[in-house]
Amino acid sequence: MNWKPHINKEKMVAWRRHLHKYPELAFQEKETSAYIIKALEAMPGIEIICPPGTTSVIGILKGAKPGKVVGIRADIDALPIQEEADVAFKSLNPGVMHSCGHDIHTATVLGVADVFSKIQGELHGTVKFIFQAAEEQFPGGAKEIVESGMVSDCDYFMGAHVLANLKTGLISCWPGPVTAFPDKFSITVTGKSGHGAAPETAIDVVSVGAHIVTNLNSIVSRNISPHDSAVVSVTRFVADSSLNILGETATLGGTIRTKDAGVQSFIHKRMDEVVSGICKAHGANYELEIVGGYRPIYNDEYLTSIVQETARELYGAQTLVRPRVIMAGDDYSAFLQIAPQVFFLIGSGSAEEGYEYAVHNAKYIASEDILPIGCEMFIACTLKLLANQ
Repeated sequence: MNWKPHINKEKMVAWRRHLHKYPELAFQEKETSAYIIKALEAMPGIEIICPPGTTSVIGILKGAKPGKVVGIRADIDALPIQEEADVAFKSLNPGVMHSCGHDIHTATVLGVADVFSKIQGELHGTVKFIFQAAEEQFPGGAKEIVESGMVSDCDYFMGAHVLANLKTGLISCWPGPVTAFPDKFSITVTGKSGHGAAPETAIDVVSVGAHIVTNLNSIVSRNISPHDSAVVSVTRFVADSSLNILGETATLGGTIRTKDAGVQSFIHKRMDEVVSGICKAHGANYELEIVGGYRPIYNDEYLTSIVQETARELYGAQTLVRPRVIMAGDDYSAFLQIAPQVFFLIGSGSAEEGYEYAVHNAKYIASEDILPIGCEMFIACTLKLLANQ
């Protein structure tokens, strides 16, 4: 089956630039969805369905011959970041930017759909192109798609993500957990307000909060084995009051990242012990809330072997690399409730290539040279899975 001539990089670049120019936040992707639908409507043989009450879009292409069902997922939402990248297709929506590469993901999967629509007569099985809303905001859009039942017949799921610290075109895929539990926490410390000139009359919540920050930062370094992956980051500390007043309350918040459920549970317990002990020592009260995030993505061994084999065949063994542990979270893990999944990472440009900034940075831009690479990987892997009857 000769599918490579059908790959159209120019189309994917045009799709990507439009999406980058008009980004939308999680659960608000109405124009993005309409644009995806319009693109899919131009591809013969693709049925379009939308899970009710969502901004997600699913394109379905049934091959001429019976076979398995493969779901290919792309996330479509953007982040609340004011873009600072110097590109001609810079975001026109103030305070919103595709700084996580979802524009690349979406354009790539549109490219895959375009190719498959041209070889439908030679295709075994069915491919579902899942353009999923709201990856960036818990509880995420994958959960809604799973609950809709519209992908419950899938035998396998495939997904990919750009990775800014890898050179353009390098691919990383390994079996087992790929991402982390992305838990969030918030702490409210209540003390006693007073005059800044008479701290002995008050219970200083800023001082209490500072001790909490210092001690939370030591949980991983002093309580977690270096063989386990874990992160505790305090990202917010607010204690509003006048400069001569010791305020009554302070709020802190941040994120906990773990890959093992036992380590996750231990850190939750240890955080409460640390905060409780510090507040008790200073005579303050506290409330600690921890909200669990997505489960880790888990790469199936068989599917991982397909991705690795395909990368070697298409680009050579030197293309495959294994980066350091990824502690980000992604709701693509929800599809594991239905069928095995695989998630591979594609290098989107390193600093030495002129791509200096990481994802979630206001200046992040991915190399468009990875569009045909991602497209080829998805197509070749999917054809192997569909051929395995």
